[in-house]
Amino acid sequence: MALAKHAATRVFARHSALAVAVVLATSLGNAAEAKTLRVSYYIGASHPLVSAGITPFMEEVKNADVGLDFRVFPGGQLGRPGDSIRNLQNGLADIGLIVMSYHREEMPVSQVVNLPWELGAWENTHALLRAVGSPGPISEEWKQQEMVLLIATTNPPYEIHTGNRALPDLASASGIKLRSPGGSYDEVLQAVGANPVAIPTPETFDAISRGIVDGTVYAFSNWNSMRLSEILNHTTANVRLPSPGGLTYAISRKTFDSLNEAQQRALLEAGRTASIRAQRALLEENETALKTFKSEGLNTYEWPEQDLNTLKEKYTTIRNNWAKNVDASGRAGSETLETFNNMMKAAADNPEDFPPVKLH
Repeated sequence: MALAKHAATRVFARHSALAVAVVLATSLGNAAEAKTLRVSYYIGASHPLVSAGITPFMEEVKNADVGLDFRVFPGGQLGRPGDSIRNLQNGLADIGLIVMSYHREEMPVSQVVNLPWELGAWENTHALLRAVGSPGPISEEWKQQEMVLLIATTNPPYEIHTGNRALPDLASASGIKLRSPGGSYDEVLQAVGANPVAIPTPETFDAISRGIVDGTVYAFSNWNSMRLSEILNHTTANVRLPSPGGLTYAISRKTFDSLNEAQQRALLEAGRTASIRAQRALLEENETALKTFKSEGLNTYEWPEQDLNTLKEKYTTIRNNWAKNVDASGRAGSETLETFNNMMKAAADNPEDFPPVKLH
């Protein structure tokens, strides 16, 4: 009995040692397979695209325990906004902040997200996610640039802000000089009767202070970073001008294809969660900022419905002209416009219900 018991103990010990060895080998194997992805962005840590977007996105992926880690290069360490796509293509970064308005040359068809649409930020983001994930010109453009979309958001609607000009209606905007983000936005400001002036964002405060322009267009959440509350006294509150869409994070196709299916799925699922979280944070930050500025004495104006309908008609013309110009360049402008318009309308039924993740 004692010998049998002793033999059994030795067998148990050998089995236990073997089990421990298997666990250690598996752990070491997983550690060896772990991959670190380089993440690049050029905005501050407090921006919702970071605090509610890429930062919790990385945490969610790491918590999924699929063998992925991240090394972050913030504050434009890897280059300017216009370098972002090139940095993914040449392998300098694996994941990068890609803002469509900075990439008009590389992604002309995707600029449809920055046309003046009557619907809001949620619908715009929803439509972009669906367009990139469905066969069509936008999807093809993302493939050509060798990128996979992870996170997508749209800025809150812009309003018109001035230092000394009251803004009770559409007629009041006639002839005023407004700082413009450029591109198709010049046409938007011309539609309200204003004269667009190209001024770099960091120079907005000085331009308004010195009377070079009467005002600007922004989301209220942008004001503090530029000290605009010190010089702006009037704003529209219901005009809801289009704002930049296509605020995204993408991963290079080469990096994405090098990952296993579990890793790919973890990235895409965390991206959908981050898109919803960041979109909500952007809109909430804007709403809170407006309330604060109103409590400090900011004068707000709501334009009559007739004026808003007039703007919508002008927006339709701007969109159609964009499609014709893109068609003339040999690209599918009209097809893209119609497809995106249909996706926007479909998104309006449940804008926060983003399309499901598809691996292929």
